[in-house]
Amino acid sequence: MLKRLFILCLAGLIVWGGVKTIFDIFPANYMEEIKEFSQKNGLEPSLVLAQIKAESGFNHNAKSKKGALGLMQVMPETGTWCAKKLNISDFEENSLFIPKINIEIGCWYLSYLLSKTDSIEWALASYNAGLSNVQKWKESGIHTIEDIPFPETKTYVKKVLGYKKIYENLYKKELKS
Repeated sequence: MLKRLFILCLAGLIVWGGVKTIFDIFPANYMEEIKEFSQKNGLEPSLVLAQIKAESGFNHNAKSKKGALGLMQVMPETGTWCAKKLNISDFEENSLFIPKINIEIGCWYLSYLLSKTDSIEWALASYNAGLSNVQKWKESGIHTIEDIPFPETKTYVKKVLGYKKIYENLYKKELKS
């Protein structure tokens, strides 16, 4: 799969006339904050990079149709709840457009979801579709990502995991330092 993604990216570069590089397509902006909050929450920085790439494409001003905000596309209600748990004072909805706050909250929340599920795959599915949906799926006998009944969520999990592999290969040195 990684080889296929690499070939597709290379083909894309040729089509674009080489204007974009693979590092433009897979940026590593906010690396300091990502490494800090990944480590603090027991996450791999490559996972957080991949999630940000999938969620917002590194646009800190991103706003989804459903109202999710910022780099990690945190819903305002979720952001408020997480901010209370993290003792972030003076939190307001627009705080989610501040990269450092968004990454802190997004990493904490993903770590929380990981503690409530049994894998990164299910934590990502919960991040996308909600923990209650994942719990219902698992109770009804769904135990593989392939069987997730929401096509968007199934695609999201696969996309983030694919991006994670790309980030691990592109930024090996930066992720270890």
